[in-house]
Amino acid sequence: MPGFTLIELLVVIIIIGILAAIGILHFAPLKDKAYATSMVEDLRNLETAEEAYFVEFATYTPSLASDSYMPTTGNTYSVTAASITGWSAVVTTSQAMVSAPPSCHIASGSAETTNGEYPGTVYCP
Repeated sequence: MPGFTLIELLVVIIIIGILAAIGILHFAPLKDKAYATSMVEDLRNLETAEEAYFVEFATYTPSLASDSYMPTTGNTYSVTAASITGWSAVVTTSQAMVSAPPSCHIASGSAETTNGEYPGTVYCP
């Protein structure tokens, strides 16, 4: 009677399991990169909203209306400083990160920057 033996089927299942494990290990950093990219884009969009607010009111704001700026789902933002001369903010993700930091920040104008950070540039330590 032709067919596969139980041992042959088990070997194929084990090989498929090993290949799936290898694929999952390579998939995690890609997810982290996507989450980090969403935080960077949220900060760039926040920068645009802050500059638009500044053009209209001649000062930066610590809080924007939800119709002016809405972060990506799973991300939250906090404007840590806002004045007439500059602003800074932090975006944090609620997603589990393996190989990337869970938050990024930006400072513009006279707002304080961290080591290695240029004003107006998104920084993810």
